[in-house]
Formats: sequence, C-alpha cells, structure tokens
Amino acid sequence: MSTALGVAISAVRAAKAQLDAVSHNLANQSTAGYKAVDVQTLDSFYTNVQKSAIHKADNGHVPSSVYVGHGSEIASSTRNLEEGSHKATNIPSDFLISGNGYFNVALPGGNVGYTRNGSFSLDNEGYLITKSGAKVLGQDGEIMIGSQNLSKLEVSEDGTIFVKVNGEKQVLNKFAISRFVNENGMQPEKNGIFLETETSGAAVAAVPGEMGECKIFNNRFENSNVDLSDTINSFMDIQLLYEWALRVVEYVNKMEKKSNEILSDR
Repeated sequence: MSTALGVAISAVRAAKAQLDAVSHNLANQSTAGYKAVDVQTLDSFYTNVQKSAIHKADNGHVPSSVYVGHGSEIASSTRNLEEGSHKATNIPSDFLISGNGYFNVALPGGNVGYTRNGSFSLDNEGYLITKSGAKVLGQDGEIMIGSQNLSKLEVSEDGTIFVKVNGEKQVLNKFAISRFVNENGMQPEKNGIFLETETSGAAVAAVPGEMGECKIFNNRFENSNVDLSDTINSFMDIQLLYEWALRVVEYVNKMEKKSNEILSDR
C-alpha cells in the first residue's frame, strides 16, 4: 500500500470513529445521566525520507531533514464528565446525584455496576430498580421501598431514604454512592451502567452531604449533558470530512492504477 493511500484510509477510519461517537451522542441526547463521548486522534508515525536535505533560509542554506507523515490514528475516547442539567419530575422514585458520584447497582454474579442515571422505579416486590431491572444498592443491601411507601418517599442530602409515618421519620436504607479516581477509565456497558477497571481505580465510598462531597435529591434526575446544537454542528463537519476522505481514497486508487498502467507499458 502506498503512503498516500495509507494516509487517506487513516483519515477515513478516524472520521468514521468520530462520526460513530457523535451519532451515539445524538441518540442518547434524552437519556438520563448520559455523558457525551469524544474521540481524540493523533498524528501517526513519520518516515525520514531524506536526512541531508538543504533548504534556503534568510541566513543562507540550512541543512534539514525531510519527513513524510502517515496520517492519523485513534488515540482515545473520553466522556465529558460535566454534570447535566436537573430535570424536575415530581416522581418520588427519580433520584439525582449533584456532584461527583455514582449509584451502585446489583449485577448478575454478585458484581456491582455504577450509574448516573437515577430514573428509577419499583419492581413487583417493591425494590428500587433501574430501567433495565437492576436493583439499586444501599448501605444495607438492596433498597426495599414498598409500593405503599412510594408516595411518601423522601431522601436527605446524605442519601438517607425515609418515609414519614404519623409524623415519625422511618429510615428505609441509605444509598451506597461510589466515586473513582479516573472516571474515564471505567468500562461502559449498556443501559448507562459502568464497571470498575484497573484504569479507573477501585471504587471509593463517597460520603454524600459532607463538605466537598455530592448531595442526593429525589423527584428529579440528571439530564444528559449532550449539547444538541454543538453536536449537530460537529456531526455535519465530521460527515463532510468523512465524505472527502472517501473521495481521496477513491482518487488515490485511480491515480495509482493509472501509474501502474503507464509503468507496465514501458
């Protein structure tokens, strides 16, 4: 493969990855707690094709080298961790983390997942669950609300879940909230769930309500932080880049084919 074709193909791959990320962001613009994803690229390696080239400068002829770049490569994808706006719902089972932290949820095999999506509901047994059916965890295990308590459900800023019965505060559980040293190192799963990895570091128990820590509220949840206007503009720009990169690949292919035909006639 020629250098020109390799560079053009690398541009197609980079633009395709960015286009996929932007499309994913648009699809999740209305997903509670969703964080926009951005794909970063880096320039690829260089080949020194001439080590003793001479170029003319103001102070005379200066020795220099000639390097040919080999396009770009995908470096990483990161999430925009900025908190989304807050949406009031007046639904007691909707919860919001304001600040740094993740709700803990029970996964198959005894594993724990982490999510910012606090748009919860109750299952048939009265347990607090995510939209995908995973049970939300408190410091005393799975959080049992009970359908009879839903309309009276309250939460304090420190994550304590309670109802008031005849004016008396009855504590049901307290949210288990975790935070991570490197949130972008977490492994994304479907349904807004993330897993702990070596890169993210081990989950650290947050202390909601304390100075510098997050706070918990209900009757509301966190919107996605996707900026619709900016994302649509990015989509159009990247789509144009992708189309031009494809044209360059097509053009280089034709040019190389023509060159080979000329050389083969000699």
